[in-house]
Amino acid sequence: MRKSLKIAGIGCGGLLLLAGAAMGWLSWELRPQPPDADLPELMQNLHGNVRKAQLTFRQRVETRFPVGSAQSSLIAELKRQGFTLRDATAHFEQSSFPCVRDWNISWVSGPDGRIQKIAPYYLYTCP
Repeated sequence: MRKSLKIAGIGCGGLLLLAGAAMGWLSWELRPQPPDADLPELMQNLHGNVRKAQLTFRQRVETRFPVGSAQSSLIAELKRQGFTLRDATAHFEQSSFPCVRDWNISWVSGPDGRIQKIAPYYLYTCP
């Protein structure tokens, strides 16, 4: 009799542990996402696969600011979109605990004020 109660107790404990893990997973999957409506157009709809989102962001930036375009246009547009600028780097961050989305754009321009190289990078960190 005691052995069967012990087995039943272990079984109930295992079920409770499994239910807790399922609830934790469900709450993680249903966590609120930061609203894209608050983001500038360069950064909207970059969800899901991070590699795909990085590629999409890079393509958007390189299309909007191709090599040879004026650095002054790049700087004006990034300021308008809410990026923080320092030297030849622009940064935008959006946090939604415990996750952080970072967008960075670095560039090199020549003496004529034209972009010679541009390096956009998107990073999504979520423990």
